[in-house]
Amino acid sequence: EPAASDHGQVAMMLLPDPRDPRTAAAARPVLRRAARLGLKVVASIRPATGWDMGASDLIDRAEGWLSLGADGVDVGALRPASPELAAARALAQHLATREDALWCASAASSDEVDIAKALSDGPPPLLRHDRLWQAGWDPHALRDHITRSARGHDTARGPLVWSIFSGAPISAPRRSTAGVDAAGAHRRFGAATSAMLALPGVMVIRQGEEVSLPFAHEDDSPGELAAQVSAACEEQRGVPGSPYETYRNALRLRADLGLGAGSLSWVQHDALPPAATFAYLTRDVLVVMVVGEEPVRLPTRRPVLHSSAPVPEPVENGVQEVPADTTVWLSLAGV
Repeated sequence: EPAASDHGQVAMMLLPDPRDPRTAAAARPVLRRAARLGLKVVASIRPATGWDMGASDLIDRAEGWLSLGADGVDVGALRPASPELAAARALAQHLATREDALWCASAASSDEVDIAKALSDGPPPLLRHDRLWQAGWDPHALRDHITRSARGHDTARGPLVWSIFSGAPISAPRRSTAGVDAAGAHRRFGAATSAMLALPGVMVIRQGEEVSLPFAHEDDSPGELAAQVSAACEEQRGVPGSPYETYRNALRLRADLGLGAGSLSWVQHDALPPAATFAYLTRDVLVVMVVGEEPVRLPTRRPVLHSSAPVPEPVENGVQEVPADTTVWLSLAGV
């Protein structure tokens, strides 16, 4: 079996049904296989419907999964001054005794700082937020959202966490955006995802996105979804330019180049119109996403490491054309 690091992937989340007594038995072989692959497993311990448990119940559920071999737990969405935040704070204090245990949560970007402060007396969580979800197909908004997230990082203490799934306004893959059909929305989603995958911090990818499943599967059972993803992987594996291979290439490069632990600098250049491009530098990689309606011509002979969609070969004078709704990673190593 290939190691998880071969795909640049280091963790996965399980969404077990806490009401089903068969869950623990079914999880054991999954946890053993994940350990063989070098893949960490985080188990969701949030209640199935509403918040109906106190701190002691949450801690007991967390310990149950950690004792089974899970590497961490996820408590789901937190709100300021709420019962779930109080329980999560108690859990964080409890997990301080487990140096190697991960714990995760999510919050609205407007609540991120307040929640981070409330949890400041325990180990910081991997705190997902919706900041990138809210950015439209607009480079100024993207730069603003990412900058504000980075500034809030000092308060949150934990790593930056990025996600753009679930109908994000940046591309709205589950519904057409104004003037963009479904195919165009998927292309934008691929470009936005490729731009996200080079950012420093932690990436959150929803099951099915890596194979570009149609987004009509939200009501499917976990087994049905897993079967769909597995079938799509078999069809796309080894096919150049397929969603699976595009994701796999980006994740491998992210791991090999250490992009998750890199820095970020915004790039301004005459060849990068600020209203039509979103560009940044991380380590030795220049990331350029074209959000305008026309291709952008980059005066560079630097090799393309990754692209969200096919790009033309550079012309003789070294100009690289990047089509609309496309992201490229250019290598600046040795410059």
